Amino acid sequence: MKNYAFYLSILFLFCFSFSSKVQAQETDEVNNWFFLHTTAKFNDHWKVGNELHIRRDDWVQNWRNLLVRPYVTYSVNPHFSATIGYSYIGSWALPGSEKAPHSNEHNIWEQVSFHHKLNKAIKVAHRYRFEHRFVDQWEHNLLTDEWNKTDNTFRNRFRYRMTIKSNLAKTGENQALFLHVFDEIWVNQADNFRFQGLARNWLYLGLGYKFNPELAVELAYMHQHDNKTISDYLNTPIMQLSIGYKLPIKKS
Repeated sequence: MKNYAFYLSILFLFCFSFSSKVQAQETDEVNNWFFLHTTAKFNDHWKVGNELHIRRDDWVQNWRNLLVRPYVTYSVNPHFSATIGYSYIGSWALPGSEKAPHSNEHNIWEQVSFHHKLNKAIKVAHRYRFEHRFVDQWEHNLLTDEWNKTDNTFRNRFRYRMTIKSNLAKTGENQALFLHVFDEIWVNQADNFRFQGLARNWLYLGLGYKFNPELAVELAYMHQHDNKTISDYLNTPIMQLSIGYKLPIKKS
C-alpha cells in the first residue's frame, strides 16, 4: 500500500509541474536526446566514468548540444560519494535565432551525492553539484551579418537533483523493469556564490530495462522549464534514449 501511495505522489508532482507553468511560453519542437553513460569501478571506493550527450531539436532535424563529461568518483561508503569532473558543451542556435550559430562552454564541477532506501524496492539519491563555467561570448556585426567571438565569461551555477528509482518487475536473476524519476533545479550564482536567480528545472520520468549487471536501457520523457527573464519562460518537451554500461573490470 505504501508503494502505491508513493507512485501516486510522483504522478501528482509530475502533473503539478505542468499545471503550475500553464502561462509560460511553449515550444512545439520536440527535442530528441541520446545519452550514453559508461563507468568503470576499480574497487569499493574509486570509479571513473564519462557521459556523452547528443541533443537534437525538432525530431532530430537540428543540432542543439554535444556534451562530453568525464569524471572521477570516490565513495566514502555505500551512502555517500564525492565527484570531480569536466564538461565540454557545444551549443548550436536554432535557425533564425538571434544568438551566435555555435558556441562552446568548458566547465569544471564538484558534487556530492547521498543515497538511501525507502524500502527494498525504492532507492533515493540526492545530488548537489557546483559548476564553474567558461562560456564563449559573441558579437554580431549587423553590417556584414557576421558573428565574432569577443571573450569568455566566467559564471558559477548550482544544481540539486533528487532521484528515485524503483524496480517494477523482476524478469530474471539479473534482469528487471524499473522506473526512474528525478527533479533537478538549476540556480545561477554570482562570482561570490550568491544566489542570482533560478535558471532551469528538469522533471524526468523514465522507464528502463536492466539486461544484466553491466547494461541498462531507458526511454524517458523530460519537461524542461527555462527562466529567460522575470516574465519570460520557455517549456520544452524532450524525449530521451539512455544507455548505461558498466565496464567489467577484474578487481585485484
